[in-house]
Amino acid sequence: MKILNKNKEGYGYQYTDLAEIHRYLEENNLRYYQYIERIDGDDYVMTVPQAIQDDGEIIDLPVRKGCRVVNAILSGKSNPAQEHGSALTYARRYSLLMAFGLATDDDDAESLSVTKEPTLEEAKEYVLTFGKHNGKKLGDVDASYLAWLRENSKDLYIKKCVELLKPLPSEEEQQEILNLVKELGDLLEQTGTDRDKFYNYYKVTSNLEMTKEQLKDGINKLKARLQ
Repeated sequence: MKILNKNKEGYGYQYTDLAEIHRYLEENNLRYYQYIERIDGDDYVMTVPQAIQDDGEIIDLPVRKGCRVVNAILSGKSNPAQEHGSALTYARRYSLLMAFGLATDDDDAESLSVTKEPTLEEAKEYVLTFGKHNGKKLGDVDASYLAWLRENSKDLYIKKCVELLKPLPSEEEQQEILNLVKELGDLLEQTGTDRDKFYNYYKVTSNLEMTKEQLKDGINKLKARLQ
């Protein structure tokens, strides 16, 4: 994990300068885009990381991270617009750090909250209260939904439970999945496939939510159309 040094003051503690993060991304052929998503009445800055291939093609990496824009009164600031702007900048920065797995020498998240560490048994017994698996235990839901929760849930306790039930893939497997995601995207374009119908078949909303097995199955089906 890349460790970045903090060099600015904000929110009563230090934070990593965006310029330093951008420098690191440029050196590693990485980039990103961000957008605001409204979730349960709160605004979140969502970051989608991208990789620049050797041929110059830019592809989205199969991960996105979000950080809530907090309603905070900053020390020495009474202008609401200035307060919101500072909170937005912080959310943008921290979402970016999470999306690329970057760490600082004093993780800001630790200063904001402490989340209980679940046991494997507690993770299996955790009951969902939302979504298509409302009322089900985490131990009883399918792997693709666990993967979706790991990337999209804003509840740190749920994310910890999911990590126990579905460990993160190795770097090699992540690269394999990334290659499959790209291949599937190319085939969807080549075959003119209706994406909504295709995703509904696998009960996902994009190829980024698909498991490795689903990606391989989809690729084989689309290749058969080209023969």
